[in-house]
Amino acid sequence: MVARTHFHGLTMAQAAARQWASGSTPEGVEVLGLVLVIDAPGKLPKPLREFAHLVSGGFPRVWEIPWVEEFRCGAPPAPQHPAFRRIEQDLSRVVSGGTPHA
Repeated sequence: MVARTHFHGLTMAQAAARQWASGSTPEGVEVLGLVLVIDAPGKLPKPLREFAHLVSGGFPRVWEIPWVEEFRCGAPPAPQHPAFRRIEQDLSRVVSGGTPHA
């Protein structure tokens, strides 16, 4: 699952977590975690930080992608970025049966 850290994005992630937890997702859907994509430069406002923390509790793992100005204009994510490498490593462990550090 992927969500922006603005109110609407977090609300949609919360709804998806509820749907998944209730077992009402389509057969074969497995949620491995939530990727939070920071929606603006700087610190999240306290209400959004608290909401993101609450929503994160509905997922088995949470990763964060920091604000990257270039993404706004359509630049592709740089796979060598540390946040992307961590997600890739954690997902590789999960899929192979290991334990991620997220």
